[in-house]
Order: sequence, then structure tokens, then C-alpha cells
Amino acid sequence: IANQKMLKLFLKAGALLEINETAQAIELCNQAIDIDSDYGYAYWQRACAYALTHKHADALADIKMALEYSPNLRNELLHESAFASLHDNDSFNTIVAGEIV
Repeated sequence: IANQKMLKLFLKAGALLEINETAQAIELCNQAIDIDSDYGYAYWQRACAYALTHKHADALADIKMALEYSPNLRNELLHESAFASLHDNDSFNTIVAGEIV
């Protein structure tokens, strides 16, 4: 049941991101992470929200967590439109290159 609740929060946060409700999306991602702190996609989604609001340090921290729990997401780093504001960021590019930051 906890996983179902976490998944619902995650999906709702994604819908909120689609309509640029980043603060609410962050709050729902926080709740999802509280339920399952190993769910990499919740960190990824929160990283998207942080990047869209130019909270780059928070976005980078969450990207690292997302990749720790869901390494397959590495292939999506340059394709995620929410991360466009990070493309000139040295730390982001180090992560993209697969190096530890």
C-alpha cells in the first residue's frame, strides 16, 4: 500500500510539472521520497522541478541521487528538457560524462 501511495504522489507530481506547478510538484516528490527513499525517479522528478526554478544546486544533488538508485536514467540526462538550464553547468557536464562529483 505504501508503494501505491508513493506511486500516486509521483504520478501527480509529474502532472503538476506538466502545467508548471513546480512548488506543488516538489512537495509531492518530497512526500514520495519520504515513503520510499530508494525510488530514483522521484529524485529525478524533483530535480526537474528544481532545474525549472533555477535551483541548480538542489537539482544536481537530486540528479546524483536519481542516478544512484536508477542508473539507467543517465541516458536521459541530455534529453530531459527540464535540465536545459544546466547544460552549461560544469557539475552537470561532469555527471553527464559519468564522472563522480
